[in-house]
Amino acid sequence: MTERTLAELMTWNIVTIDQGASLARATEVMETARISSVLVTEFGRPVGIVTERDVLRALEAKLPHHQAVATVMGKPLVCAPKDMSVHDAYHFMAKKGVRHLLVTDAAGNPAGIVSESDFRFHLGLEFYRRLQDVRTVMSSRVPVLSPAALVREAISAMAARDANCAVVAVDGKPVGMITERDAVRFYREGDDTLDLTVADVMSKPVATIPVGTHLHDAMERMQSQHIRHLVVVGEAGEVAGILSEHDVVRQLESEYLDFALKDSRRTRRQLRESEMRRNAVFNQARQLMGILDLDGTLRDANRSALELIGDPDVEEVIGKPFWNTPWWSHDPVLQERLRLAFAEVASGRPSRFEATHPAADGTLHYVDFQLHPILDDSGKLAMAMAEGSDITERHRIEEQRRLALRVFQSSHDGIMITDPAGVILDVNQAFCDLTGYSREEAVGQSSRLLDSGHHDKAFFQQMFDTIAREDHWLGEIWNRTKAGGISVVLMTISAVRDTAGELTHYVGVFTDITRKKESERRLEHLAHHDALTDLPNRSLFRDRLHQAIRKADRDGQALALLFIDLDRFKEVNDSLGHVAGDRLLVEAARRIAACVRNSDTVARLGGDEFTVVLQDVEDGDSAAGIAREVIDALAAPFDLGQEMVSLSASIGIALCPDDAEDPDALTDAADQAMYDAKALGRNRYSFYAGPERAI
Repeated sequence: MTERTLAELMTWNIVTIDQGASLARATEVMETARISSVLVTEFGRPVGIVTERDVLRALEAKLPHHQAVATVMGKPLVCAPKDMSVHDAYHFMAKKGVRHLLVTDAAGNPAGIVSESDFRFHLGLEFYRRLQDVRTVMSSRVPVLSPAALVREAISAMAARDANCAVVAVDGKPVGMITERDAVRFYREGDDTLDLTVADVMSKPVATIPVGTHLHDAMERMQSQHIRHLVVVGEAGEVAGILSEHDVVRQLESEYLDFALKDSRRTRRQLRESEMRRNAVFNQARQLMGILDLDGTLRDANRSALELIGDPDVEEVIGKPFWNTPWWSHDPVLQERLRLAFAEVASGRPSRFEATHPAADGTLHYVDFQLHPILDDSGKLAMAMAEGSDITERHRIEEQRRLALRVFQSSHDGIMITDPAGVILDVNQAFCDLTGYSREEAVGQSSRLLDSGHHDKAFFQQMFDTIAREDHWLGEIWNRTKAGGISVVLMTISAVRDTAGELTHYVGVFTDITRKKESERRLEHLAHHDALTDLPNRSLFRDRLHQAIRKADRDGQALALLFIDLDRFKEVNDSLGHVAGDRLLVEAARRIAACVRNSDTVARLGGDEFTVVLQDVEDGDSAAGIAREVIDALAAPFDLGQEMVSLSASIGIALCPDDAEDPDALTDAADQAMYDAKALGRNRYSFYAGPERAI
């Protein structure tokens, strides 16, 4: 039997949801993606899992739609490495009593999800040929309900029996089925669904198989029809039990026992072979290798390690404390570091650091040194393995690269290199072009040379905290050029460290995005302002009105809303054309704005309709005074180039909080008042008279 691993079974595409999301959102994701589970995360880190079974329990417990998934998810997560064998994985999953495993990579990060469906599909039909008919694995504890039973009764029955489905039967014969996947849909559809009969919502027709069917044939049908349940029926067609993928996959547990026995014999044989290979590899390896007791006594060293120090007699090094051997005795600091590494290994943790070993010719070789714990058959710490790779050449090349830092003057991005204190050591030509400073002017200066004063101390503190934690930072910074101008740049700052991990330099790379930011600002302005008059548009008006109402409520003040319509504007627009009409609208907007304070808002809603939000008005008379000013301002003739045109305006006035206290209602009230003004003869204002008194 070829051993497969979880990496071959798992679903790579992990669907996640934040732990603060609602259960309704989780069920929406599960139903849309047609998946049986969704991974729950907190700040991107997996903390739990929500499965169809969890939704079933939530439905049975009548949990509300806004219930946070964190309160119903399965936790802690049951995880398994992706190189775990299929048999070991299912044994582990059965032992934990779960139906889903989070598969992790070597670093412990999520790599995929594996469910019982994955086990079933990867077992292959040949696996089931060795098993008997469906009676050997089917479950007889399935709830059987009449079509008249309510959905909530079905959910309760499934929860009580820990069943993943319920069969609907008439006279004992199956006519439909309710499954855990249906529970996800029921939860999304709400409580009304629970009061329906199962006949209204069940899956039908139900897939059935005779009680004597061979398991191989049953599984072939499940796989071909992509179903997870088969109802087993007797000779008269009555319900005899249910065959689910959970029942089938349980056969892996018995297979696991046989596999474990075979694996034990194979392991003993492999151990003997491994010992022979170890001896051969140990002495032929190019790496420097040694075997040590936990107290640091060297028990064996391979040929490469001995040749480095002049191939001494074995007795000169074997049996001595490792830190007192020629590899380490030249440097007391390294000797102490090695002792600390042994303390870590004694706790079961490997250790790795860079060291130097003196060669027989007196030169120092740089070594990537690792110390690993070695466990015995019972899992207890027994010995330690020392391993070193000669990285002298690599170290030389890397040191040259760090010193040179390879600043390419052809880069279109500005590049600045500083020491740990922020003193500029070098810049490229693009830096000079973007800032106006020559290289001679910049080198030796503090990087604060570019400080615009736009950012506070907290900004820079957060930036350097990020660099200290992650060795890089990316963000927007406002710089000041030599000429005094401000430029917005997208900057990446990276920390450069030596082999000991000590900070040696900062490298800043930046791109000027001033024009991009200005374009974004213009687009933002266009999105909230009328293209013709440059007044706030309907969207910005609503936002300003909402803020003004909140301020008025907070300060105990009143505000007024004026709804202005230009009388007979359509006649002017139709007779003189749109160009003249647009010119009139621009001038009308200017005149209206001139009548109010800077703190007030004048907006164009569209066409010839304008609104004015008057804040902190004392009473209706104050608003009426502004309305009269607007009417008088608009009454003056409009010079449209070839013709002078006169028109009037009708204005509706609504007061907050007297007439309304929310933006939409207040706007409707002012609009109605404007129509009242028109009905009274135009060229006047009218206060909102209430819905029952509207003209």
